[in-house]
Amino acid sequence: MALAEVNFFSQTLMRTVPFYAILPCDKTGFDGKRQENTPFKTLYLLHGIFGNYTDWITGTRILRWATDYGLAVIMPSGDNRFYTYNKANGEDYAAFIEELVYETRDMFRLSHDRKDTFVGGLSMGGYGAITNGLRYPHLFSRIIGLSSVLHFPTTLETMEDMPETPDCYPFGRTFLSTIFGDVKNLKESDKNPVVQAKRLRAAPAGILPQLRR
Repeated sequence: MALAEVNFFSQTLMRTVPFYAILPCDKTGFDGKRQENTPFKTLYLLHGIFGNYTDWITGTRILRWATDYGLAVIMPSGDNRFYTYNKANGEDYAAFIEELVYETRDMFRLSHDRKDTFVGGLSMGGYGAITNGLRYPHLFSRIIGLSSVLHFPTTLETMEDMPETPDCYPFGRTFLSTIFGDVKNLKESDKNPVVQAKRLRAAPAGILPQLRR
């Protein structure tokens, strides 16, 4: 198993960004012979709010699990931005997820097959995994949402009742508006995973990824 910390220039975020990559590329059998490596099945794993790309390494057994199952794992940083986009401020973390898939496939021996490519996350990362898994069904065949933040449309509709600067800043009106934009349009936008799922089901050639929660 190899653990690599990578910094690369993201065209979508227009800055250098880091991620961790787990690559089970050095497995040896009991006979002492190295096992032949085929392109790896890959999980793109997204951290929760207040975290960064190191969370899964320091707080879980992901290294062991990836080694046991021969799974490559790519862990980027989402910077408290919910892995979504806001055209008003120029941040597009949704496009970054798509870019990350193509960039890492160029860097490492990862499978290019949709059925071998998965996205998952915790809390904020669970929301990011579900919305981007549905946004890019041509890339991801499975979505894993752990304690995902999915009640946000109802929450954001009550933003007028929220304090401008609360004790916990991510739940203030100003901060949330910089991420989700005009809340009046939120329920019908592609930032709502329910809307995305309905569109995929209605599309003639739509492919709905498997969702595990």
